[in-house]
Amino acid sequence: MIRVCPKCGAYSADESLAFCLADGTPLISVAPDNERWNEAVRALEEKSRTERKQHRKLIWRRVVVTALTASMLALALSKSFVVETIPNGTIPPTLTEVPTSSSSSFPPELVALLSSPSPSPSASPLLSPSPSPAISPSPSQATVTPLVYKISGRVTDAGQSIAGVKIRLEGSKATLTTTDGNGYYAFDELRADGSYTVTPVKARTNFTPFNRSFDHLTQDGWADFTGFSDSPPPTVVYKITGRVTSAGRPVGGIKIRLEGSKATSTTTDGNGYYVFNDLRAGGSYTITPVKDRINFTPLNHPFNNLTQDGSADFAGPGQDDTKPPSKCTDADESRERNNIKAMQARWVENISSEGERLKVTAANLRQGETAEATLVSFESQIGIEECKVAYVTLRYQWRLDIFFNSRPARVLNVPGQRRFVCGKALGGWFCKSI
Repeated sequence: MIRVCPKCGAYSADESLAFCLADGTPLISVAPDNERWNEAVRALEEKSRTERKQHRKLIWRRVVVTALTASMLALALSKSFVVETIPNGTIPPTLTEVPTSSSSSFPPELVALLSSPSPSPSASPLLSPSPSPAISPSPSQATVTPLVYKISGRVTDAGQSIAGVKIRLEGSKATLTTTDGNGYYAFDELRADGSYTVTPVKARTNFTPFNRSFDHLTQDGWADFTGFSDSPPPTVVYKITGRVTSAGRPVGGIKIRLEGSKATSTTTDGNGYYVFNDLRAGGSYTITPVKDRINFTPLNHPFNNLTQDGSADFAGPGQDDTKPPSKCTDADESRERNNIKAMQARWVENISSEGERLKVTAANLRQGETAEATLVSFESQIGIEECKVAYVTLRYQWRLDIFFNSRPARVLNVPGQRRFVCGKALGGWFCKSI
């Protein structure tokens, strides 16, 4: 159980402690699902590391003081006791004759001393062995245990712990460990002043930061890592559409061949339109209309490094490039364009569903990512034939803002294009997507 002081913010793991030791405020329990739980765990671990560090410093001081005291005591004892020993055979013989001649060079006092009766050897303090005081051996120099620390931490993904992640230690010591069920890991017995690098390793997963370095380790280290899956992004695809006409009229049943990064074919419909879908972005493609004994203009249409939807129209022989006489005036065409533009809100609404699909696709790029789609550009091209709206081409562009854990990560620009065949029936307009 972890408790916190609401006044000073101090944490305690002592279940028997009900009041703060600093100010006497009643302590409040912190539940594991509380947002302050992780902060409390780190604070208690930091407090524990600080206490261990202070304890090691105290032990080191005691070792140093004990060693100095023992050395000084040994030095004092060695100077207080001096023992003299006389080697065997060096004791002078007993004097039996005393020189009495006046020519003797001995002083009178020495002559008087030597002429006095000599005491027995047993009574002479010089001949009796002097007791040697017992001298304690000098204490050996104290063995100092080198200081060691540890490096620990936790690996998470979107706030959830990741178990089984390999953590590699390099530098002054090389070893490997894995995270436990709660995402924690630890490297113990790391020599002080060593340099170490900690790197998490997991297949198809990137980590932030990539690694952590500790130069000249002087205390316990802590290194957390955040991982996210490195899933491949979805493939971006586009389409190529067009129309085949002859003498200004649509031609159906014409075979259209696609070559390049993708090879396939299709045929034009009754209105002369064709479409190729699911063309990979960045690919190179060539569109060629094929019909026996008919040449088209242009002969083919290439698309290199496709980055948006494409369009390629072809004209058969006998096409009259001059505009046929029309019974419609400019005012009539303008009125028709304005009428069809009234459906623009419906077109935008139809395109909005495409934005929702793009958001879901982009959000699946990586775990923990979200996306917001914004329609940043939109334009319509309306084709009028004989005072009637023949087709509508919409070109637009989406802006996808990708967020990772609610933080901006990157931006994608996705172009789009749609084409409709429009007509008028029962006094109203209708358009069909092609």
